[in-house]
Amino acid sequence: MGPALSAQYAAVFGRPWPVWGAAILVATVNVFLFAFDRPWTASDGLRNWGDWVLRGVGLVHRADLIAPWLYSGSLLNLGVLFGGLTAALLAREFAIRVPPRGELVKGAGGGLMMGVGAMLAFGCNIGGFFSAMSALSLSGFGMMLGLGLGAFLGLRYLVWELDRHPAWSSGAARVATSRCSTTRPAPTSKPRTRSPGCSNCPRSGSAWMPATSWSAAATPSNT
Repeated sequence: MGPALSAQYAAVFGRPWPVWGAAILVATVNVFLFAFDRPWTASDGLRNWGDWVLRGVGLVHRADLIAPWLYSGSLLNLGVLFGGLTAALLAREFAIRVPPRGELVKGAGGGLMMGVGAMLAFGCNIGGFFSAMSALSLSGFGMMLGLGLGAFLGLRYLVWELDRHPAWSSGAARVATSRCSTTRPAPTSKPRTRSPGCSNCPRSGSAWMPATSWSAAATPSNT
């Protein structure tokens, strides 16, 4: 690839897009969904997958159930997943990241509560908040209050855990990419640094450690 094309490739896939540009793109897509089908939602497609599996094992009987490969909500979710995968591969950022055990437990519990909440609220943060707010629906403002309260309580819990029980989420995070397989220490709140000894990673010959905080306790990396 020539220098000119390399620079353009890096500008499109190697560097983050501005937030306002991505927001305009997502809003435009949602406008067309409003006009030709229905507002964008993610939980509806996930429920379609779950109903399809439950009907396959004989636990749910729905004659009106549409196959996931024909249902618009399911196809939108698949498009988001494959679009994210394609972008990660083009940006050379794809990796299998396994966080410490405590983070896995919190992630599973949070995902379960989010799924239950989306079903009880008849919409997730996309369909119940983003699309509802764009349509000036009162339910969107109600979900905004709930999301704000949940974010506040979640942050308060994380601060309490880091202060009282930092070992709950400490440990090494495992990262495997197509170019490098490494065990990295749990990220801390310190500035972003390079992990030594990983000469095969695409980031200038070194593995990068994220600066987001999992725990204040870190163990030496094994690359």
